[in-house]
Amino acid sequence: MRLHKYNFRKPNLKLLATSLIFVFSSFTNVYSAAEAASSDDEYLSCTDIKIIFARGSGVEVNSARDFLPFSTAINSAFSGSGVSISYYELGSKPDGWGGHTYPAPGVGIQTWQRFETSFGAWVSGGEAGPYGDSVYEGTLEAANYITALRLRCPNTRVILSGYSQGAQLISQLTQMIDGQKIFAALTFGDPKLYLPEGEYDLYYRTTPACYNGKSSFSEYRAYVPDCTAKEGILGGWHPYQPSGYSGKLRTYCQFHDVICSSYIDLMNFAYGHASYDEQGTYARAATDLYNMYFNLPGTPEPARDLAIIIDNTTSSADLLRRFKSEALSLAYKTYGKGGKVSVYYYFVDKTDNSVRIDNLCGGNCRDMNVIRTELQYVSSTYGAPAMSTIDDIASVLRQTSWQDGANKSLVLMTDTRLENPENSNVSRDEIVELAYSIDPVNLYTITTAEHADEYRYLADRSGGEVYVLSLGDTENSSEEAVTTAGDDIIAHEASVVTESRAPLTLSSISNLSYSQTSDDSLRIFFDSDGAYYLLTIGEMPAGYTSEKSFEIGELDFSRDLKICLSPVSSTGYRGSNSCLEIPGGTLLSAGQGSENQTSSIVVPKAPNTGKI
Repeated sequence: MRLHKYNFRKPNLKLLATSLIFVFSSFTNVYSAAEAASSDDEYLSCTDIKIIFARGSGVEVNSARDFLPFSTAINSAFSGSGVSISYYELGSKPDGWGGHTYPAPGVGIQTWQRFETSFGAWVSGGEAGPYGDSVYEGTLEAANYITALRLRCPNTRVILSGYSQGAQLISQLTQMIDGQKIFAALTFGDPKLYLPEGEYDLYYRTTPACYNGKSSFSEYRAYVPDCTAKEGILGGWHPYQPSGYSGKLRTYCQFHDVICSSYIDLMNFAYGHASYDEQGTYARAATDLYNMYFNLPGTPEPARDLAIIIDNTTSSADLLRRFKSEALSLAYKTYGKGGKVSVYYYFVDKTDNSVRIDNLCGGNCRDMNVIRTELQYVSSTYGAPAMSTIDDIASVLRQTSWQDGANKSLVLMTDTRLENPENSNVSRDEIVELAYSIDPVNLYTITTAEHADEYRYLADRSGGEVYVLSLGDTENSSEEAVTTAGDDIIAHEASVVTESRAPLTLSSISNLSYSQTSDDSLRIFFDSDGAYYLLTIGEMPAGYTSEKSFEIGELDFSRDLKICLSPVSSTGYRGSNSCLEIPGGTLLSAGQGSENQTSSIVVPKAPNTGKI
């Protein structure tokens, strides 16, 4: 997919607004609001459960974008339970509660009002301008509504829920309202999410705590498959879970949701944030809520993904039978846990005598019988030229269809060296970063003592392991599994490794500075070793650039300004925000800088529109 670049100069943000209309088109579909009744009685029905919902930016109440799929998932989960459920959507009562009504203004750049809302949120961390005012109004509406509801329905269990801007509203509300009044609080795609386990210990170079097993997760982390997620695009509440909400607060953030996770899909910014219904996250939350209500066990253990690479090239011919046996053992244990298995092997393309890696079963290894049958036809590729194992690992990492939230493992079985100086195109560090960008994938190797040390670096840094084959009479050896890999891998809980090293850490932006170029514009300068640099406006990612200088126009220097950037790795991981704070009145006239300087920002393809 080709990405277009837009060159811009002062006033940059105005031209950026023109360029980015299509980027946000799928976020800003607005649906007609249902006609609201004026009687308080209609809003204060005494049911077993009352769910308060706060919608996302730019949509009306009763929207098919967030409220309807969310409420449908809840109703489906409780169907037949005998539990009565009713809803109050913030902003649905025309005169609000206590004189306050949640407006949920749109963000983006379709209109000047949306642009002003977005820019205000961006420069204030979501705490000022129309966006910040909206969140504040919504918290007051919710607080007044809860007071009225509890007076009339003291036995009704109150559940808070919100998506996007509405999630920020809910997480802010929990900071204000006594947890004893609330049964549960659910947030989806919160731009102010904070997960302390996503913090790297740079001195000891240890992995984020969540790589050490579930016991290290934040208590409120219900579904956040991105293990390095630390804080949302607008920073994070510290602490995110206030006193009184233990066991009540649950947060959900999809892997590709740049609003709350650390990962950016450079080809499609919007998808992760716009697919909570499509990806089943609302249904997952509904099940969690059902279990909470009936005091049932929580979410079952995560799914398991296994990818196996069998080296059937010439050098491994004597070990091939043992590799097949090991693969069958691993597959059997994975299927026994309800997991998914992919198996890869090598074949020689006779047209150019090149070695290719292929997916057994055509990528559809449905069950053990299929794998067992297909493995019978995998034979040694005699005469194959030297290959680069590290490149093959990268290829399998990229082409496997990994499941979000699953414990992921890649197992390589080989007696070949890791890198071939003649044709290796990726480095060990790039493999580690790629594995982490997928969630992570724990890298395991079953190999000979001769090459074991070459693979330990990948295993240590990804939370995997190296298993050394005991070479005896290979011709007469048993076809049973030759290592303990199967049991060990299945026993791992998202990599229970306490001393593995961190993935490549993304350096923060440093030496962030500015130069005034006119009465209302600045040029920003900074240093970083990121491949790209993310610019966000409000809760929406605007685009990214590979250059370390760009200009922002239409600024009011009489007010305090806070401008933030994030480095982004070549594999899409977002580093921490670095912010430039400029006190109001500091800049009064044009300073240094050149009107002719330009920079560029890449605008990704808008999702589901077919437009650039």
